[in-house]
Amino acid sequence: MKYLLDTHVVIWYFEDSSELSSQIIEIIDSSENIKYISYISLWEIAIKMNLKKLDLKLTLSELLNKIQNSEFNILQIEDEHLSNC
Repeated sequence: MKYLLDTHVVIWYFEDSSELSSQIIEIIDSSENIKYISYISLWEIAIKMNLKKLDLKLTLSELLNKIQNSEFNILQIEDEHLSNC
């Protein structure tokens, strides 16, 4: 199954938050599932961290490193995405 993770889910997952149910954690941890994170979510996290509106245990660099070294696929923004707005 394919899953596009919401910004909050990404944050809660990598912060080991109790906000995520065990069912969601199982879905994310399953290597049978394909997980996607939108580049927009990463951008949103970066903006909020830089504005001091989001305080995480991890630095932005650490978070990005964890994502890049995991089974997550980062969805880039393509020109066609902009034309469909």
